Amino acid sequence: MLADYLAERPAGAGARRHFLCANKGTSVSRATAERIFRVLRLAAEVKRPTGCRYQPRLHDLRHTMATHCLVNAYRTGADVQALLVNLSVYLGTSVSPALKNI
Repeated sequence: MLADYLAERPAGAGARRHFLCANKGTSVSRATAERIFRVLRLAAEVKRPTGCRYQPRLHDLRHTMATHCLVNAYRTGADVQALLVNLSVYLGTSVSPALKNI
């Protein structure tokens, strides 16, 4: 589904730099992306049990993806050290020296 979006998204200035783009090709703000995610989450009735303080957020998908990548790497015997570097670049973060020695 994301590959389809990538192929069809508007080709504007923001489309080259940002993944999420408005119809005009401009980038979508973080607040707008979070608001749309919340609307879609509510429409799909995705929620944590009653009494939980926080409901699923767009940022939670980032953590879930990173965790799944690491778990899959360990399960398949992949080079986790190399994956950490690639994963940090993908997430737009730097790897702390402590993580490089795991």
